Amino acid sequence: KQWYQRRVRGDKINHFGLYKFVFLFGVLNLGEVGLVTKWGVWCGALAGISLLDTLTQDRAQYLSLSPSTRLQHHLPGIILSGVLHLTTIALFIGVLYTRGDDWHITFFLLADVVLFYLKTMRSLVNFALIIY
Repeated sequence: KQWYQRRVRGDKINHFGLYKFVFLFGVLNLGEVGLVTKWGVWCGALAGISLLDTLTQDRAQYLSLSPSTRLQHHLPGIILSGVLHLTTIALFIGVLYTRGDDWHITFFLLADVVLFYLKTMRSLVNFALIIY
């Protein structure tokens, strides 16, 4: 089962990377090194949030298998989910604050952030249901 989970995670990362690569070079047609660097940092931050959120979801699922698990064991996952949730809120505010002339890119960035906001909210709700 572990090899299957690793393969699924690897496939998710590969699909995420391919999707971002196609968007950056196919749709936006980036040619300047500065822009490629900025978009690379943005995609890296989103990939990091996604991986950490997957980690918290896996931890919640593992801890939910035992009904006698105490709150102390759930606390690191809850804290990490909360930090990721606050990070997505900060990214949302940052995108709105630094919006440029191109609204298409701004809405694309907002769509990414809202997607990750919902994923982190799902993790928090999952922990709340497990603890309750």
